[in-house]
Amino acid sequence: MPATPAPRPAATATIIRVAPGPARKWMRMGLIVTVVCTILAIAIVVIFVRSAGRSAEAWPSIVAALISLALPGWGIRGGVRAFQRGLDMRNLFVATDETGLWVSQGAGLKVVPWDSVAAAALHWSRAENPTGKDYSIELCPNVAIDPQDPVLGSFVRDDEPFWPGLPRLRYRFNGNYPYREALVEAIRQHAPHLWAGEHEREPGYLTNG
Repeated sequence: MPATPAPRPAATATIIRVAPGPARKWMRMGLIVTVVCTILAIAIVVIFVRSAGRSAEAWPSIVAALISLALPGWGIRGGVRAFQRGLDMRNLFVATDETGLWVSQGAGLKVVPWDSVAAAALHWSRAENPTGKDYSIELCPNVAIDPQDPVLGSFVRDDEPFWPGLPRLRYRFNGNYPYREALVEAIRQHAPHLWAGEHEREPGYLTNG
């Protein structure tokens, strides 16, 4: 029976942040929008409070101030959401250690143990994009996997086996992002016995399954 995996990657794990650049961008944008809208909201309140103090009819000015606060209030809410999105993206990562390949995303953290994998490979096909190719990193299991798993289910694909005896269901990680080479190297470092090389696929295969 396979050993129960540790709850988190080992201290020596290779951790690859999926979207460090976009995460910083969203967090920075969220902070800027929130600060600007907060300053605008304070300025509106000050202006209308002063106007109300000089007016015999204070209530119309107060109502107008509340209405005027709707726009900066909406902006503050959007800024907070943008900052939160940046935080969520910063927590997206894949990692490899002696246990397996770890995936961290919004639904949580989970591992694909190496002893549950039959083969790992890099797939690619011709594509009309700046690099001229589409890439994916494929992990073919030797055990049943759950397409409804809250963390790993979104990576499950049904496709033709690239080796005889491999199952149709496998984990597919989009390799078009900058972390592709780092993840391939990490897999080859921690599980060299599973590496099955590169395989050319038909154009558009990434959308299959």
